[in-house]
Amino acid sequence: MYPIFATIIATLFFALGNVITEQKFSKIDNLTFVMGWTSIVFAWAAVSRFLFLPAHSASAAMPLLDNPPLALWFLFMGTLYFCGNYLIISAFTSGGHVVMIAAVGMLMPLFVALFRMLWVLEFPNPYYIGAYVLGMGAVSLVIIGHQVK
Repeated sequence: MYPIFATIIATLFFALGNVITEQKFSKIDNLTFVMGWTSIVFAWAAVSRFLFLPAHSASAAMPLLDNPPLALWFLFMGTLYFCGNYLIISAFTSGGHVVMIAAVGMLMPLFVALFRMLWVLEFPNPYYIGAYVLGMGAVSLVIIGHQVK
């Protein structure tokens, strides 16, 4: 039950962040916004590393120097997330509206299923395919409805 609850709360945070970004930060250039946002994330990571982990007798060793392929994997994943964040912020700063951007973001499960099919060779069942078709229809209706004011 916790994963569902945590996902709903995270989605609420992301939705609020998207509305705030559209209303307050759409005039800032993309790189400034991403770098400012990233510095806050790094600050939270540092606080949690040095305050919370020792309090729970946990460790967070970074084996990057001992394992170059892992370091390259982290570099690749960091680049993916940086590019994704940069592009979503650029959608807002170039005049995109939060409803349209969120609707297009609803297609993420479709892309996840496609990448999973290519990477793991695990094909979605007919229920998933039906849900994706209905989801694409819903996203299309939201976008068309947003353009017809």
